[in-house]
Amino acid sequence: MCFLAFDTWTHAQDVRAAVDAPAIHDEPLVTSLAEYALATFRGFYAKSAAPPIQIIVDGGAYVLGSGDDDAAPSLTLETTSYELLRILFGRRSVEQVRAARWSGGDQEAAVQALHIFDHQPADRTD
Repeated sequence: MCFLAFDTWTHAQDVRAAVDAPAIHDEPLVTSLAEYALATFRGFYAKSAAPPIQIIVDGGAYVLGSGDDDAAPSLTLETTSYELLRILFGRRSVEQVRAARWSGGDQEAAVQALHIFDHQPADRTD
């Protein structure tokens, strides 16, 4: 059911953008979907060669990757629930993901692993 909710929300945002309607950024559903997406994506990310990362989403901290549980990841991405969902579901270009609020170590492997669907070929603002 989570994937149905992810798919419905993602495509609803795409349709809203196509008809110039404002995106839905700040409703509780967006926060819940981001939390479910992180939990669901955790295993996929751990199988990649990407370094462990801390993702700070709307003030909450989550760790992805298979690093030492006692050590904090050296790479951090700070974002909103909306932007995280757009990144994970392939609605941002590689350049947009690189330009996100990263801090710490080398982000390139994380950028390449932090999505379920391919990145967009060009920047999107929706």
